[in-house]
Amino acid sequence: MLTRPDSAAIVRSIITLAQDLHIGVVAEGVETTEQLGRLRQTSCDEVQGYLIGRPVSADRIFALLDQNKQWSTPAA
Repeated sequence: MLTRPDSAAIVRSIITLAQDLHIGVVAEGVETTEQLGRLRQTSCDEVQGYLIGRPVSADRIFALLDQNKQWSTPAA
């Protein structure tokens, strides 16, 4: 998305289409602040990926959820 203009165009097009259809958009695989910044510029609704949090094992999920953290990261 950051290095290939054709990939960036596809991402922008998908986000625009979803917005026109009033469908929320979640970008997956966000790993860098640069990717997050670009998605914010395109008004992506939410993001997920290693930048936000790493996967955890099933036995740790309840302890993680009890920390009262915000588990959704608005991109816009």
